[in-house]
Amino acid sequence: MRNCVHDGEIVFIAVPWSEFSELEPEDFNEAQIIIDPWRVLRNKKLPCKYVAYGLKWK
Repeated sequence: MRNCVHDGEIVFIAVPWSEFSELEPEDFNEAQIIIDPWRVLRNKKLPCKYVAYGLKWK
């Protein structure tokens, strides 16, 4: 999954599976947009744009 996440332009986390919460900031790249309605990654310092339900864009 890490390769898929790192190589994707947009990552949409549709389900709150533990595999997503185990991802680390290094698994993402700066050009990505992460859409996380479950806020699974809310406590990670990601190098990309992060959109989560109820939070401002980072």
